[in-house]
Amino acid sequence: MLKGYFDESKREPDGKIFALAGYVGHVTGWRRQCREWNNILRDYGKSDLHMKELAGCTKQFADFKDNEPKRREFLGKLVRTLYKEPRFVAVGCSVNTEDFANLPDEKVASFRHDPYLFAFVICVRGVLECPYFRDLPASERIGFVFDRREDFQARALSLFTTVKEMPTIPYRERLGDIAFSSRMESPPLQAADFAAYEVRKDLEREMTGQRERWGIQQIKSGASCGVYIFDGDNLRKWFRV
Repeated sequence: MLKGYFDESKREPDGKIFALAGYVGHVTGWRRQCREWNNILRDYGKSDLHMKELAGCTKQFADFKDNEPKRREFLGKLVRTLYKEPRFVAVGCSVNTEDFANLPDEKVASFRHDPYLFAFVICVRGVLECPYFRDLPASERIGFVFDRREDFQARALSLFTTVKEMPTIPYRERLGDIAFSSRMESPPLQAADFAAYEVRKDLEREMTGQRERWGIQQIKSGASCGVYIFDGDNLRKWFRV
């Protein structure tokens, strides 16, 4: 059984950038990764990883505020648990929601004019079409786990049901069940938070001309279904506007 853990990230307070990202791998691999992840958290005296708090060195990460080498060491050790054998495959999509809203209605009608659904479809298609999974037995299903949050749970369930019924989705018979869990119960959701945060920041980088971040470099250097960055130009290219 394959499991994919996904999380979403929004740029606040204006919310102009939405990102969805995560990792997919075999359940046996996730068991190993969870043990290593939790051991690292315990060694540093942390309960979990939350990228927004880590980036700002707030709450339980306040002790990293004046110790950038230790902060990078901590995050580096966590990320390396995802790139050992058996590997996990990363996929992510970020969308400039304002540019998406400015696309012609007829172009985005199949996505219900919803950038969340668009990002969701891109990620699911990326997983289903990934060479790592495409040649598996037809009986092999991919289950998806999302963070149990009131502001996203109902939307994620609706989007997943819609995607399973979309005839344009190849290999959709591989789609298993969708489940929701907490970050504490499912450490892979913390890894998904890292991926979603970095994929969102990568779109910000594209828009501002900054250098590529270490985090997104790690994601792109490993096994990847793809990291899809949709600013205005890329959206117009994809929708052939």
